[in-house]
Amino acid sequence: MIYLSGPGHGAPASLANSYLEGVYSEVYPDRSQDAEGLQRFFKLFSFPGGIGSHCTPETPCSIHEGGEARL
Repeated sequence: MIYLSGPGHGAPASLANSYLEGVYSEVYPDRSQDAEGLQRFFKLFSFPGGIGSHCTPETPCSIHEGGEARL
């Protein structure tokens, strides 16, 4: 199955899915699947220098117009 989200601010859904699956924490261990990691994940979202509100190549397992995939 492929999850397809729209352009623009579709990142929250893609980020939530990759975090809940555990893939996000594998790529970014400081955002672990516990209360401390979840709090860090929330604080970094849509913050300068943090996690973008748009899907970016840094979003694990996301595919973009240019075809980049970060696995």
